[in-house]
Amino acid sequence: STPIKSSAASDVYKRQIIAITTKKSGLDTSHIGIAVWHKDGLHLLNASQIHKKVVEEPMLLRDYMQKHPSQVGIRIVRIN
Repeated sequence: STPIKSSAASDVYKRQIIAITTKKSGLDTSHIGIAVWHKDGLHLLNASQIHKKVVEEPMLLRDYMQKHPSQVGIRIVRIN
């Protein structure tokens, strides 16, 4: 998968919804979360199946995506 480039990531604003797209058959999105920016970059606030609660991922979104090979991209939802 292609890593998120800094120029693309800069278009994501805090508290926007991130829909993670997948290559799994029959699904468009596999996960949804909220964009959270820190000094080190873009993170994801999401309902974790592993932790059974809402967590802010400690790793950058790009690292999270690389850890899950079936995830192929993101869609950004802007709420006005």
